[in-house]
Amino acid sequence: MNKIFERFSNLFDRKKVYEEINKSPFYSKYPPTGKMRLQYLDQRGAYDPDFSFFYNRIPKVANSTIIYHLLEKSGKTDRDIHYKNQFLKSSDMKKEDLDEIDKIFKFFFVRDPYSRVLSAYKDKVCRKKYLSMGGKIENVFFYGSNAVPSFSEFVGYLSKGGLYDNAHWAPQADLILMPAEQFDFIGRFENLQEDLNYVFEKIFKSRIDGDLYVKGPPQTNSSSSSLLSQYYTDEDRRIIEKLYEEDFKIIKFANQRRANNFRL
Repeated sequence: MNKIFERFSNLFDRKKVYEEINKSPFYSKYPPTGKMRLQYLDQRGAYDPDFSFFYNRIPKVANSTIIYHLLEKSGKTDRDIHYKNQFLKSSDMKKEDLDEIDKIFKFFFVRDPYSRVLSAYKDKVCRKKYLSMGGKIENVFFYGSNAVPSFSEFVGYLSKGGLYDNAHWAPQADLILMPAEQFDFIGRFENLQEDLNYVFEKIFKSRIDGDLYVKGPPQTNSSSSSLLSQYYTDEDRRIIEKLYEEDFKIIKFANQRRANNFRL
């Protein structure tokens, strides 16, 4: 009986959290249009009123590394708060912040969907981080077994309803908190240091000292063409192209915008 009560209590608490986030000034101005749950979507915003920037965080797009360097440059080093939570979330923004949003520097980074999905598979599935959290993929593939699904099985899982089970492989288009054209810069994961230096020049009027410090889990090298060809079948590519159709469109838009930014 206590477990039943606890379950309904948690559902009630989540509903309250959702209602509070949903009625915040940010989501009144920018109602969510994608399929991600709002509680998870809200974590994707990183707003700093001191340096006047808004970073739309997207998992598996060097998110940990970008956050680390932003914190280091802005001097936010509260060791009692996880480094990814030291900036304000979207729902923390006040009405007066939203009134000035056109004046702050807004940016996000995108990644080739093929390499991003492979990176999510190698990190969250092969390393079993997601499985240990009791995620839905465990129910789909494992049935009590310790066997790791093949990449093609994982792609099949995405196509059969698993696409939004985890933000690390959800479409990037569904994790963007504002219309893409309202951002001042859209960087590319594939040009990380060059593009992040551009961001730093805009925000901090200086560049990153030396090479990037890569924060987060060990790299999976999923952008390697040889690794992509090793994992992907032609059918896998067709499925990913369809599932992430909007992401491929954003990549094209990002390339156009990025070219204009560097031309100025």
